[in-house]
Amino acid sequence: MSIHIKAIYYEMWDVITDGPFMPSTVNVVTNEFMPKPRSEWTEAETKKVQINFKAINTLHCALTPTKFNKVSSCTTVKQVWEKLRIIHEGTSQVKESKVALLTHSYEMFKMEPGEDITSMFDRFTNITNKLSQLGKPIPEHELVKRLLRCLPKSWKLKVIAIREAKDLNIITLDEICGSLLTHELELKEEEEKD
Repeated sequence: MSIHIKAIYYEMWDVITDGPFMPSTVNVVTNEFMPKPRSEWTEAETKKVQINFKAINTLHCALTPTKFNKVSSCTTVKQVWEKLRIIHEGTSQVKESKVALLTHSYEMFKMEPGEDITSMFDRFTNITNKLSQLGKPIPEHELVKRLLRCLPKSWKLKVIAIREAKDLNIITLDEICGSLLTHELELKEEEEKD
């Protein structure tokens, strides 16, 4: 979503992270900042204030009615964003729990009996993408090594061949998946011949 907002108007993202712009003036008696009356705003200040409302509108348009109801009372886009972040990620305690569960799933990941490479790869990337979204990305070379370790014994010769032929610190996850898919197709073709 952050990319969508930045693509529309980059300053919207600044308002989400920093809070809305509010024109102010200095009180000459107390020497304190105070909100500037709306009638004294310049055209440039008005445009800066509008960014908050454009950003709120952009987020509101992307929400389901249920999520909209949860954020509709927010007056700044920063409040909307924070509430949505908690809705999706949870509090820091919930986020830590999610990361712990996903990390355990990643570490214990195995190819299921009867599962094909595509299904296994989809499950694997689902876990790793969720970890990334929660701020715990895993380097690609570690993903490659983990994926090769999760394969059953029937794939041992293919895994050995990949380890000997490829530099596992350079090869991409997609290249490994392609190699495994090709091998799986060859195995199926041999089974059909028998």
